[in-house]
Amino acid sequence: MITYSVDIYPLDIRKDRPKPYSVRWRLAGRFKRRSFKTRCLAESFRSDLIQATRKGEGFDVETGLPVSMMETQETITVYDLALRYTTLKWPTAAAKTRRGTAQALATVLPVLVKPKAANPPAADTLRKALINAAFNPPKRDQEQPGDIADALDWMAQNALPIDALDDVANRPALVRAALDACASKIDGSPAAAATMRRKRAVLHNFFGHAVEMGHLSVNPVGTVQWKVAKVADEVDRRVVLSPVQFAECLVGVSYVGRDRGPKLAAFFGLMYYAATRPGEALAVVRDDFTLPERGWGLVTLARSEPEAGTAWTDPRLSG
Repeated sequence: MITYSVDIYPLDIRKDRPKPYSVRWRLAGRFKRRSFKTRCLAESFRSDLIQATRKGEGFDVETGLPVSMMETQETITVYDLALRYTTLKWPTAAAKTRRGTAQALATVLPVLVKPKAANPPAADTLRKALINAAFNPPKRDQEQPGDIADALDWMAQNALPIDALDDVANRPALVRAALDACASKIDGSPAAAATMRRKRAVLHNFFGHAVEMGHLSVNPVGTVQWKVAKVADEVDRRVVLSPVQFAECLVGVSYVGRDRGPKLAAFFGLMYYAATRPGEALAVVRDDFTLPERGWGLVTLARSEPEAGTAWTDPRLSG
């Protein structure tokens, strides 16, 4: 989308950062920032933006760049494509799907960067920046804290070109690194099998989008033979409560507050005895139960109320 409504701000100088000189501008209500090591580079970039506005050029809302500057870019990066992909998926996706997509891309993007990318941000900071800002379209162009803005700027400048995944010599190593990331937690330990499969599915769909848009000739996930070395056990039997232990826990939970205790006891009781998901337990009502005078009863799980957090919901549809 192209806009002609652009405001360019004075340089933002913060000496405590590796790239202390930041150019800030706003277009169509969205804030953009690009940081530089020297004042000269920052002022040159800012001047280019100002000249584009004086010439009446349109600005691309996603990248924040004038049309003429976009035309000089040789290719799109995996980060650029991820921004467009999450924007495309947002309107029709459920809240948990939005969050899951952001988490999966935030797992993969940090390994798809230039080999000699210098001064990377802390892993947890970069992950937080990608999930909560870059891949959450309503929050993407809001003013971000300094460390988050710097992390996003680093990713924008160091992400690999998407066509690097069309290079048959380098593609296998890149794809295996991305898949290995899907199979690992932040600390490097194995992720659960379900988590690995979910993130791999997002990665496959993301690259499929790249093929659809003409950026790749083939989905790279299908070009490698990869098998996860190890996944975490879904359930560790050593930490599962016995029926007697769980019954005692329910008694303890029932004393948590005058009103909350009985509700919590019912919630955890459903999860343990009926093997419900948390969202299913939250949605159960009295009419869902068939309770005989003796023996086991029946609960019909007809609904689910998963909670993804307000950051991933559409304000227009809530309330």
